[in-house]
Amino acid sequence: AQRNGYAVRSHLSSRQILALPILAIAPNITEAAREAGISRSTLHRWLQNDHFHCELLRLTAETAQLTRDELQGLTLRGIKVITDLMEDSDPTVRLRAARAATILGVQATGTNTLSKSIPSARTNAATTA
Repeated sequence: AQRNGYAVRSHLSSRQILALPILAIAPNITEAAREAGISRSTLHRWLQNDHFHCELLRLTAETAQLTRDELQGLTLRGIKVITDLMEDSDPTVRLRAARAATILGVQATGTNTLSKSIPSARTNAATTA
């Protein structure tokens, strides 16, 4: 990582560099310190170091992006499974798959969007009937 034209990691100790990946995924300060094998006071002191703090923020953001990418991939695989199940010969399987797709669709688009579209769908159905 670069900051102001020089490598941030060159300003960190080997202990800090080794602890960074552990700290980047820890849920809180206490767990981070415990998992990294350091005291909370050491971690707080390290966090006062701009170079360490900058690298931890960068690594945490990178880890979060990798996690989002992985979850998106898993979601796409799940949608494909549901889509395939909607073509199953068993009507019960098709109904369950359709129900799952509907729930996912509502969650993905938000209930607000759906609640706005339902009245217009009803109006359209009434005028075509």
